[in-house]
Amino acid sequence: VASASISGVLDLGSADLRELPPFVRDSASLDSLKRLSLSGNELSELSLQAGRLGRLQQLSLFNNKLTKLPPELANLGSLTSLYLDYNQLAELPDGLCELTELRKLGLYHNRVASISEKIGSLTRLNTLALQHNRVVALPAAFAELSALTDLSLSHNKLADAGAIASLSSLRQLGLSHNKLRALPDLDALHDLRSLGVSHNELDSLPVSLLRRPHLASLCASHNKIGPRLPSLAALGSLTALDLQHNLLRTAPRSLLALPSLRQLQLAGNPLPEPEQRGAADGTTSLLQLMASRPLSSEPANQMQVLFLGGPRSGHATLAAAAF
Repeated sequence: VASASISGVLDLGSADLRELPPFVRDSASLDSLKRLSLSGNELSELSLQAGRLGRLQQLSLFNNKLTKLPPELANLGSLTSLYLDYNQLAELPDGLCELTELRKLGLYHNRVASISEKIGSLTRLNTLALQHNRVVALPAAFAELSALTDLSLSHNKLADAGAIASLSSLRQLGLSHNKLRALPDLDALHDLRSLGVSHNELDSLPVSLLRRPHLASLCASHNKIGPRLPSLAALGSLTALDLQHNLLRTAPRSLLALPSLRQLQLAGNPLPEPEQRGAADGTTSLLQLMASRPLSSEPANQMQVLFLGGPRSGHATLAAAAF
């Protein structure tokens, strides 16, 4: 205790604790603590005394057996990082939403089904990990989390992700393993770098997503994406693209316009036999095959200009007539 009161750090992780030790809960000598770890124990509840641990900035409680959080948690007004992963929490309570200094909140692998409307108070939050829960819907107040840069909602039960459409600071977004049939307009997410939407029910991707200049990684495997997929040519920063196990009948020729693309995965689509072999051989082989493919094989919805005219009409004549 004496050492912790000087250093400001107390690690009680993996100590087989079933309750918060009295010297932590009651001792005024630990009021200067800045970091406390109680992870990897057997805690089923957390008893906090009002007025204690007021300077705590980081609290780690992951891998316990917590089913709820005490209202006194709201008194830890200096907390910037709170890790509650791998517990048995069923909700994100109002009291937690009073921790307005929070920057990082970890809640993955719980049983969270509902999120308080008061979550909009966490305006400084930049990292939120909610994957592997039971979230069915996002409250409207979710749109107020304007500082979020990293958000994971994978492995939930979301059918609508509209509340994220205005989160303009997002750089990493995980929505895989949900029940999404469409993505919202993502025009506001101008700094998005990585997007995971695999294992949903998407039949296309929004045009607004395909204008993200900084998007480097896009995983949309195991969906129903087919001929409605718009051109990908504007994704100049894209280095990794996973469209495995969709309904693509030909590899989109617009991929040839991506100068940074290094990893392309298209296996599990009903591609022509040569393209299936190219996909199996790797990115370089597939792109070379696509480059050698006659332009006439490009699906009409992937074309940027299509001229129609009589047999003696040249492109110049048709272009002049059209424009």
